[in-house]
Amino acid sequence: MVMALAPCSSEGAWDLLVDVSQHCNIKLRDVAAALVATTKDRMLSEPIQRELRRALRRLHAADLRRRRAHPADGSGSCELSSPVPSSRTAVGRLCE
Repeated sequence: MVMALAPCSSEGAWDLLVDVSQHCNIKLRDVAAALVATTKDRMLSEPIQRELRRALRRLHAADLRRRRAHPADGSGSCELSSPVPSSRTAVGRLCE
């Protein structure tokens, strides 16, 4: 689900979930369950929404820095510029 939100590797998606979990002080499995619940029109809690936005911004900033440092190397990039496929879910609305 995270990989669809911010097209990136499974490692990048895992790192994002860990980041949100640590900053919210919520177990990773609970963060993952909250994300999955958004497919059933449930809203994320405010702390998870806030930290997910921040983590996505950090991921995007790191990707931009990586691309500037290695313009010819597109491997492992996480691009947020494309439309979010799940834009109708609560998670998708975070990036609109």
